[in-house]
Order: sequence, then C-alpha cells, then structure tokens
Amino acid sequence: MAFEVIMPEMGEGVIEGLVSRWLKQPGDEVEQYEPLLEIETDKVTTEAPAEEGGTLLQILVDAGTTVEVGTVLALIGDPEDDMPVNGRGKTAVSPPKPAQPAPKFIAAPPVPTKPYTGRISPVVGRIAAEHEVDLNALVGTGRNGRITKKDILAYIESSQQSAVSSQQEPESDQQLAVSNQPEIITAQDDPIPPSSPIPGEILALTGMRRSIAEHMVNSKKTSPHVTTVFEFDFTNVDKHRRANKEAYARDGAHLTFTAYIVAATVQALKQHPLVNSKWTDEGIKLLREINLGMATALDEGLIVPVSKNADSL
Repeated sequence: MAFEVIMPEMGEGVIEGLVSRWLKQPGDEVEQYEPLLEIETDKVTTEAPAEEGGTLLQILVDAGTTVEVGTVLALIGDPEDDMPVNGRGKTAVSPPKPAQPAPKFIAAPPVPTKPYTGRISPVVGRIAAEHEVDLNALVGTGRNGRITKKDILAYIESSQQSAVSSQQEPESDQQLAVSNQPEIITAQDDPIPPSSPIPGEILALTGMRRSIAEHMVNSKKTSPHVTTVFEFDFTNVDKHRRANKEAYARDGAHLTFTAYIVAATVQALKQHPLVNSKWTDEGIKLLREINLGMATALDEGLIVPVSKNADSL
C-alpha cells in the first residue's frame, strides 16, 4: 500500500508552503527520514524528510507550486504495487536503471495492436512509456505471469542488440542508392550554447525571491527609511584585528571588520535604548532584547540571520 507524503505544517499560522525542489525522482529509492524535498514558506526554507522508506512512486505536486498544508505531495511504496490512481497529478517518466538480464521474454513487432490490460508496477509502466514498448510483446516471469522490471529491461536490451546487428547486415541496392545521396547535417549536430536571459522576458520567481519582495514592501510601509553617513577612525580597530586574527583562525573563525561594527552597534543600542524601539498606537514601545540581523548575500537571494539577545553573547 502506498504511503502519502503530505505538505507539513511548518509553523504556527502557516497555512501553505511552496515545493521549491524535489531531491528524489520517481523510481528512486528513499530511506526513512531521508530528505525528500525542499519546502519554502514566508518564515523558513527547509528540507522535508520521508516518514516512510520505499520507492518514490509518483510526484503529485511539481516544483514551484504552492499548496495548502495537508495536500498530498507524493506517493511512496513498493514498486511492485499497482499504479496508484490520483487525479491531482501525473506519473513522471524517469530513465531506467542499468539493464539486468531476465530469464525469459517473447518479442513481437514494436507497434502495439491493443492496449495492455495486465497488472504492472509503476516502474514497469514508466519504462514502457519512455521506450515505447508494447507490453503485449512480453511474457512476464513474475507471479501469475506478471511482467517485472527485469523482463522489460531485458527486452529493451535485446531489441537494441538486434538493431545493431541489423545495421551490420549487407546493404541492399536500394540502401546503397540512398547512401550515395549527399549527407545533410542538421543544426542539432552542433551543441547549442545555453541562452542568456532576453530583455523583456519574465523569469519565474523562486519562493525566496517572492518572500524578499513581500518583506521589503512591508518594511517600507511600516518603518521609516533613513540613510546617513558618518566617518570615523578605524586605525585602532585595524591594529587589534591584525594582532588577533591568527588566534581566531586557529579556532576556525575569520575575524573581519564586520564583527567590530556589530559589537559597536550592540553597545550603542544599550546606551541609547530609544533607538531600539517601535511605534504602537498606545505609544513607543522600548524593546528589552537586542536582536541583531546581518544581511547575507547568497546566489539565490538575500537572507538575514538574526542573533537573538546579541548583547548577552
């Protein structure tokens, strides 16, 4: 029986999440508690583990889709189980694993004469769809004549070997006549370099980019933005850093000028608590904690790790 992977509740008040990336694909083996996908909300980005082990049978929600908490995202189970039927998604086609010999199979013409009505596993169904294999051409070696993964992989391998052998046979007069025609080289023979973003096109937003935009707009609406510049002498700071950076490096820390700026900011907030405050309808609320955020640039976007109670560190 297939196990349903659902969108978890990522925090109090969080009612939906974005499936940002699948770490496994249909047909892959998944161990219990192994990271299965990445989920993003407006509060956190995290990896979601699989609560049960088995084979990832089906992905029901594509990456880049936002769904409500409790939505079924995927199915995990035994690959020999029947293909689950679910209208919320479709079965993705993934490449088969390296072929292994199977005991028996019976080949038939590649063009199917009628739909296959026997019971098959999701893995067999995906391999047959990808390689356009007529399952009526095979006799399974599994229970009750069921077609197994080994059966279909052996059939594909045998078909490829037959195709190679046929190419080595003497050419007929008609084939020789065709081969004398000038060779036409299509544009696909040359690799096409990856295209750069075209001015005017719309690039899809990631969950992080969307959250950054929402938080920036909210910050602009709720907080006054003021820019000011001060000059000060960094001579003593530079001397202290040069004298102590090797000692920090031995402990695995990289002593930068930012650390001194952060320490000075904490001291300034302690001496001027009115700066560490916020506006309310009842009046100005002085904050007891000094929580300091430091913007950090990543390739995917900007994050702001927050040091809670920075004055006590």
